Amino acid sequence: MGSCLILYATQSGDAEEMAVRIWSPLRCFEESLGSPVSIGEYKAVDLATEGRVVLFVVSTTGDGVVPDEMKIFWRILLNRNLSNTALADLRYSVVGLGDSGYDLFNAAARKLDKRLLSLGAKQCLQPVLCDAADPLTTDKAMDEFQSSLLKLLYGPTSETSQYKIPPPVYAVKATPGLNSESMASTKWSSTSSGGVSSGRLSMASVISNTGLSDPSIEGRDVRHVKLKTIKPMDYSPGDVVYVYPRNPSQAVESFLDMMRLDGNQVVEIEARGPSLNVRSPCSIREIVYGHLDLLGTPSRRFMEKLSGYAVEERERERLSYLASEEGSGELYQYAVSESRSTALVFRDFPSVRPGLSDLLGLVPRLRPRAFSIASSSRATPGEIHLCAAIVRYRTSLPNLPERVGLCSGFLSQLDPNDLVPFRITRGTLNFPNEPCGPVIMVGPGTGIAPFRAFLLHSSRVDTVRLPNVYQSRYENDVDLPNKALLRWTRFFIFQKFELFFGCRREAEDFLFKEELTSLESTGRLSLLVTAFSREQRQKVYVQDKIASHQNELASLLDHDDARIYVAGTAGAMPKAVRAFVNSSAASNLRQTT
Repeated sequence: MGSCLILYATQSGDAEEMAVRIWSPLRCFEESLGSPVSIGEYKAVDLATEGRVVLFVVSTTGDGVVPDEMKIFWRILLNRNLSNTALADLRYSVVGLGDSGYDLFNAAARKLDKRLLSLGAKQCLQPVLCDAADPLTTDKAMDEFQSSLLKLLYGPTSETSQYKIPPPVYAVKATPGLNSESMASTKWSSTSSGGVSSGRLSMASVISNTGLSDPSIEGRDVRHVKLKTIKPMDYSPGDVVYVYPRNPSQAVESFLDMMRLDGNQVVEIEARGPSLNVRSPCSIREIVYGHLDLLGTPSRRFMEKLSGYAVEERERERLSYLASEEGSGELYQYAVSESRSTALVFRDFPSVRPGLSDLLGLVPRLRPRAFSIASSSRATPGEIHLCAAIVRYRTSLPNLPERVGLCSGFLSQLDPNDLVPFRITRGTLNFPNEPCGPVIMVGPGTGIAPFRAFLLHSSRVDTVRLPNVYQSRYENDVDLPNKALLRWTRFFIFQKFELFFGCRREAEDFLFKEELTSLESTGRLSLLVTAFSREQRQKVYVQDKIASHQNELASLLDHDDARIYVAGTAGAMPKAVRAFVNSSAASNLRQTT
């Protein structure tokens, strides 16, 4: 059975990756230890009789809520009929993943720990609350947690300062004499995605891929990608789509050559841990295209793992130093400041040449990228729209070409009928689906995506516009055949929807300009306020526009059910909006007391 069970609850893959990080060193002492399990696949009632130490690795999503796959598990734990000794025999610990930039930092992990204690469970290790905004401190805390966990499970002799190479997670079996019939490429095929074949993901085809910004402006490329699903999917405004990208051809071929791998060789892979992104059997080239994260930023843990494979002592010592606490500053310079990728680390340390089975356990798995859905399942059934900025940048390293973000590059190269694996999850913006007070939306740049979805969704109410003078008459008409329709008519005709949008220049990157101005002219959007930051000597941002409309906004926020939504970049903008709302609320409170 094993001495430890690792359960993870993830939204984007971070918690699963952390769970694998914890699990991998344990296999040096217990090779048969079961791989981490999604909390959605575990029965909460089994916790009462679980004989193993249970480690919960939990991400916090949205406004301090648990990930989707944890919701049923969490509802069971919250059952009021459970006694304070229901989990008296459970030994556990919690690792939380969050971002201190948000108010409800690691709320899901904190709530889980508190609830388990209230049910009588025994905390065998102090919780670790990881902070995405401080990776160095997180690495140090996780190293200490790993040492404590090894001592707890296997005794003091299990501690070692040198990283041990655990047994391979993936068993690779070559198919003698069989090469791939067609070359793998940057495109997904209908059968190549492991997630689609297992039913975990869906597949969509590209309808169109057009530019929303002025293509003549260097460094400004925003794409409007329309996808068609195999069957209509019901999703709500504010929901998120996770897109699974592939590596670019140049990076793949360079990596195959550097690692001396035959890309055409077909192999079968038995996964003893996390599943592959690609379907087995497949060519080695397909594995590199769709599974290995060649362009990711190398982590301290990755460098530590590589040190065990370095043949040359000088390289082994260098990797060990970069993985140490003392070398954290140099690692930051090497990996972050100089923008080195995972693949470039292998170039810099040529004596590190593990085989394919070890590479699958060493190189992080390609993870999906999240995008707010920019369309409405009501307005365009069977379609999903993305609004994505293509990220391009140069590193400080000499003789390297311009780099493009992994998913950015993947999306920018999509052609009609290309296939894209995806999954949809609930987003953090919960828009009203019933009449409410005023709705204020703040979305600069690609932050416009969820608001476009909401406005398109709401504008699909098939009604006629009713003049204000007739509002009360129709409202009281007992013979009206569809009172619900009238209620929605009033919601979308007389409701206050105000949008603040910002970009650099109107002619360059005013995204969805025609749609937004049309919605305003027809009354579906009560007010459209734009901030073009570079069109005057002094830069003007959406927070400045909010300040100039503060009296009107304060009046709207005085309504009992007023709502304000913010999407887009982090930093000064959301803080300024929050400060305005807080000051407005404080002012209203003073006036009523």
